[in-house]
Amino acid sequence: MDREPWSALPQELVVSIAERLERRTYMMQFRAVCRAWRNSIPLSMLTSINYLSPLLPFKGTNHSSVLVANSVFLLQSTVNGIRRPWLISVEELNPGKLYIRAPLSRVVTKGLNSGFPENLGSSDFQELGRFYTLRKVDRPDQDMFSEKRLTEYDNKVVLFVDPVHESCPTIDDCTVVELYDQITYLSVTRLKDGETKQVCFRGSEFDDLVNFKGKVYAVDHKGSVFSMDYHSLKLLCVSETLSGSSRSNYKKRLAVSGGELYLVLRRCQISDHDAAFKVFKLNEENEKWDELVEGIGDDRILFVTFDGCFFAFVKDFPGWKGNCIVFRRGSFPAYSGIRNFDCKIFESWKLHLDVAVFHFEDGDCRPLETYPGYSHVFFP
Repeated sequence: MDREPWSALPQELVVSIAERLERRTYMMQFRAVCRAWRNSIPLSMLTSINYLSPLLPFKGTNHSSVLVANSVFLLQSTVNGIRRPWLISVEELNPGKLYIRAPLSRVVTKGLNSGFPENLGSSDFQELGRFYTLRKVDRPDQDMFSEKRLTEYDNKVVLFVDPVHESCPTIDDCTVVELYDQITYLSVTRLKDGETKQVCFRGSEFDDLVNFKGKVYAVDHKGSVFSMDYHSLKLLCVSETLSGSSRSNYKKRLAVSGGELYLVLRRCQISDHDAAFKVFKLNEENEKWDELVEGIGDDRILFVTFDGCFFAFVKDFPGWKGNCIVFRRGSFPAYSGIRNFDCKIFESWKLHLDVAVFHFEDGDCRPLETYPGYSHVFFP
């Protein structure tokens, strides 16, 4: 191989490698290496692979729900450097078909923006976050679902994969952990047989859960963190209570970045347009939360959606300031169960986007559209 170009790789080896690629984007990038590889991989092999996950969508045993993968992508043209980056949320309800969601929401849009490019190369996509949603199907025979369902914070889903088979899992190696609003237990379902059980910890009321270091981590209303391993499905407390967390009216959110676990605490609204936040990082060694007094850093942005949170680098968002939190309206549910959908922040604005931004630097929190240039990342 030191004397031969990669394009001279025998066709049977090229096909053997391609058959092991699990996602359509990987296959597209593989075919783009050279003409010889592209000619060796027929389009039929490409279209038989899902976009987001080789295992999903997956119908439950009663066919009344579908577990779907959803991703947030940053589109950056590798051909046209003038075109602004574009943040889009998509889900794969049917294999090989991506449905565009409204920004940072669970609502599937009815049509694409008129400026959406007709052709996109796989190299244009940078995946910033991967999450999972359990869609309730209205007409199972046609995979029809209601756009009105799951638009609020009704539940949170984590796909839990057996660490033993993590490199090449099947559906039989997967478990779904669900957190429902206003319910004090976690619902755990083995996808192999549909067996479901309820998991709780001494009456703790959970706010959020994530997949972190091969385990499911959950946080309760006091800020205590619990971990669950795949085989025992038992919750173990791994941190002390978060000091001062009782002063918040909103549920906490968890985020994972760079091998670290973060907690986002939204405090009570003080005035019409105020929504102060605090961010903490889990100190695993000392089993406690360390507050990030200065915020998340000038080089990062934290996005909060109904399905999960993710970080992004401010360098990829021209015209933006870092050290901020971007969140969808209603993505921080109130403990009271009252769904006012952040009326105090949005009530005096006529808006197209239901997204707000909080800056740590000055404590300012306003609708995203009131910051010049910010909304272009959603509708360039």
